[in-house]
Amino acid sequence: MPLAVGSGSGSQGITIYSGDNAYGNIMFSEPSDPDGWEGYIQYGHGSTGNKLIFGVAGNTDMILNPNELDLRNSTLVDVANANNYWNTTGMHIEGADVDHRLVIKSTGTNSYPTIRFFNDTNAWRLYGVNGAHNNSVNWYDDTANRWVWTLTAGAPNHMILGNYTAP
Repeated sequence: MPLAVGSGSGSQGITIYSGDNAYGNIMFSEPSDPDGWEGYIQYGHGSTGNKLIFGVAGNTDMILNPNELDLRNSTLVDVANANNYWNTTGMHIEGADVDHRLVIKSTGTNSYPTIRFFNDTNAWRLYGVNGAHNNSVNWYDDTANRWVWTLTAGAPNHMILGNYTAP
């Protein structure tokens, strides 16, 4: 028997009233496991982290809290292009458009966007266009704690690759 809430006109709602440090829950189950949580929506209060949790097929797939969106056991797909996705193996961006790109923007004065690379033994940073350093792109070795190289625009259609020199 379906549950109907509201009069059919105007705004309506349902309130789940739970404790200060507890979860409010909506669970979805099936006849073979009526006490199970095949799917669920939970909201945690207080010490539980003030977070909204979505579960699918018995697993937590997404947690939304005030500071982040945490995807688990999931792939985030761009519905505009099914070839774009972000999952536990990384981000994949694909397109036939000439202007298809990943944009990382830093808006501070003389600031620069950064991409960090890690593996089991090393870490590096690629600093984007650095306004304080001749609009160059710079590679930094975090493991050795040193600048490795800089790429600077030279004459038209020329790039200069060299050892990094501090501004």
